[in-house]
Amino acid sequence: SSRAPLGQHSWPPLKWTEKENRCFKLGSSGGGGVDQVQVMDGNSVDRDSAYRISVPRVAAFEPSPEAGNALAVFVPETKGGPAKVSIYSMDNMKTPVNTKSCFQAGDVDLKWSFDGSSLLVLTSTEDDVSGSSYYGSNNLYLLKNSMNSESVQIVSAAEGPVHDVKWSPASLEFVLCSGCVPPQISIWDGRKGRMTVEIGKAQRNHIRWNPFGRFFVLGGYGNMSGDTDFWDKNAKASLGSTKAQFTVTCEWAPDGRHFLCSTTHPRRRVDNCTKIFYYDATLVNKIDFEELYYANWRPVPQGTFEDRKPTPKKQRAARQEAAGVEQQEVKPQGVYRPPGSDGKLAALLRAEREQEQKLQARVVSQTPQFGLPPGAAPPSAGGNSRAARKKRAKEAQRNASDEGAAAANGGASAGPSLPAAFSPPPVAKPPSPAPAPVTPAPATAEEEKPMDAEEIKKKLRNLQKKKSAIEKLKEKERSSLNDEQRAKLRTENAVDSEMSELQKALEKLEV
Repeated sequence: SSRAPLGQHSWPPLKWTEKENRCFKLGSSGGGGVDQVQVMDGNSVDRDSAYRISVPRVAAFEPSPEAGNALAVFVPETKGGPAKVSIYSMDNMKTPVNTKSCFQAGDVDLKWSFDGSSLLVLTSTEDDVSGSSYYGSNNLYLLKNSMNSESVQIVSAAEGPVHDVKWSPASLEFVLCSGCVPPQISIWDGRKGRMTVEIGKAQRNHIRWNPFGRFFVLGGYGNMSGDTDFWDKNAKASLGSTKAQFTVTCEWAPDGRHFLCSTTHPRRRVDNCTKIFYYDATLVNKIDFEELYYANWRPVPQGTFEDRKPTPKKQRAARQEAAGVEQQEVKPQGVYRPPGSDGKLAALLRAEREQEQKLQARVVSQTPQFGLPPGAAPPSAGGNSRAARKKRAKEAQRNASDEGAAAANGGASAGPSLPAAFSPPPVAKPPSPAPAPVTPAPATAEEEKPMDAEEIKKKLRNLQKKKSAIEKLKEKERSSLNDEQRAKLRTENAVDSEMSELQKALEKLEV
């Protein structure tokens, strides 16, 4: 059989579920291309007895966690046709339960939620058709692992690149870092695809959740300065900040309380080291190496550690002192200063940048503001619950009955209910005083002074701009215009008349 192409997101070629009950791999039916995903028993890995899901030109796949019992597959664009992401249930592998077609998707990263109920689809292209970026473009979609569910576009290519996005390992939430530098950082609801917490903009491009989904780290590594923030998701508050310059890899410890940052070879041939931080950004340990190629935590059986709330700093300091643990201090590194510079300007600019990028969580309103037609009013402040809808319906019915009673009584305002035969006597209004005659003010010398050629030309240019705007409005559908635009259209005759008079006045002056 032909060999399947292995891209960045097709590796490893064999993928197992968490409990290794099933094994998946790309395969071919013998037609010369990759056109199927083989589903094998995880214990025997027998290709002859494998079930084959027919997906022509499939390029990547990702099995869901055990609870989701599903498989996501990706088919790239071809000959002007869109790319496609499909979700297949392991109970029925013939028909997908959900499918999303999308353009600008040369490659994909498929990210399942912890329970397999939702899927984040991060598509990317090497070329940005808008020309705004050298690094291609991204689109981020949210798909549900269920029938008759619609997808939600979280980030479009026009909003800038997606630097990182990570699901919480314990809840249907994800942290998103996207947009032009400095990117926007926020927390999203994975059920409805709605932002719930806005953290702010800062030089960060890495997100790491601890194993229990309580803490997460925001880091600015690679081509950024190494700023690292530790956050408590439940409290929506920052626990501390530090710098981890030249970090290449980073990961939480299995206990969810310590964070490892490594500077490794060959990405960095100097200053190779490991740094271990506590969850409040305190440096616990640092080890230097001549050459360090890899560093990670030793895995432990599930259930070895439990989730714990943040420990007050005084209690932790007392425990460390009793255990004889010494906190390592971070030595400030020297900065380059050109000859003749006192560093004041650089310090001022650095302080302004840090102040602008100070992160602070802000809870976003839970009232959905999307899905409305253009120009529609936002939902009322009274909410959209069943009780609120019934209350509004009763008020509308009462107002309608009051208006009907007022119309029956000759337009009088509706008051307490009165017998039908009763008609209140008309109230005589006092005669209004005659308006005083208005004497026009005498014209000043400036008003009587005629305009010169330059003033007429300037006024003609302004009128020509109004005329151009009216012509553009006339090209649009009449039903799509608002009241202001329709009022502007009604001024066309007045603008033409004024332009004609000014043109005649200009011709007289030039003669």
